[in-house]
Amino acid sequence: MERTILIALFLPLLAVPPISGKPVFQKGMSYTAWSQYALSTPESTESLRTLRRDGADWVALTVFWFQDNKNSTVITEDFTRYSASRSSLQKAIQDIHQAGMKVMLKPMVDLRTGEWRGVIVPSDAWFQAYEAFIADWGVFAAQNGVDMLCVGCEFVDADKSRQWEPAWRRVIARARSVFTGPLTYAVNHDDEQNITWWDALDYIGIDAYYTLTSKKNPTRAELLAAWKARADRIETWRNRSWPQMPIIFTEIGYRSYDGANIEPWDYQKNDPQGVDLQEQVDCYSAALEILTPRDWFYGFYWWAWETQPNAGGPADTGYTVQNKPAEAVLKEWYVEKLVGGRFPPSVIKRFEEYQ
Repeated sequence: MERTILIALFLPLLAVPPISGKPVFQKGMSYTAWSQYALSTPESTESLRTLRRDGADWVALTVFWFQDNKNSTVITEDFTRYSASRSSLQKAIQDIHQAGMKVMLKPMVDLRTGEWRGVIVPSDAWFQAYEAFIADWGVFAAQNGVDMLCVGCEFVDADKSRQWEPAWRRVIARARSVFTGPLTYAVNHDDEQNITWWDALDYIGIDAYYTLTSKKNPTRAELLAAWKARADRIETWRNRSWPQMPIIFTEIGYRSYDGANIEPWDYQKNDPQGVDLQEQVDCYSAALEILTPRDWFYGFYWWAWETQPNAGGPADTGYTVQNKPAEAVLKEWYVEKLVGGRFPPSVIKRFEEYQ
């Protein structure tokens, strides 16, 4: 009976372009490099091996280019900041594949002003530059055996307006002309319902930094309830508007400081209460427990894993789970619960059958 339901679920996906093959569950992690050559170091190779031992099977490999300000129409690499060299990206792709994981390449645009990319002002000239940017990375992805390509990230003013739908469809069509693997887009949380061109992609991608509670010390039950309510809303919207589309969280993450669940997107806040390793643990476990059993949900890309194996640690308030209790939580789920007998059979069968 379960197998029949699964086959019925996926047949429409296979019949409707542009889905390129069966969706797969992705036990993912975002991988960051904050310098030109960090991805090509022995430390990076070691860090990726540790990530694989923790059960990850997909890595979102991020690469940052820059524009001067929100009105600029020129997008370039900037090695004085944190653009990664192509040679280091190639080395990281090789390391990821050799470790037995797959790569989602995620080209991203940041502003030299330090402002969030969501404030970028779209224009015909900007989209012309951006289309070339994504096409260039699509060629790179094809040449280097990348498994999936993300065509954008959190361009709030550019992605939610119907005015720019034709431009986005051109970006995606151009990407498909040079890269044959699956495509996604990383929409900012709460904006997923504003996009009208999800059908052009293979996965709906959400950067899922949703507020969970307004409390600094929520109970585990409160976090579970918050994620259940959020998952129910996403499910209702998806089933109504895009019933054939699988969803992944192209980013999700929690810092290890007191109150991190309130504004998970805030990477700068310094809470006077300091480190809270347990809140990070509870936020991770709540998301994993609530989201993984949903039939429409196909994986997490946690923000973020660092190139240094000794990153994180018990005094760190940042996002990484490296050398923190939350790493053990993630490993338990990625290594045991998603392939072993202690998780619901429907999830186990889906994971095993569609890898």
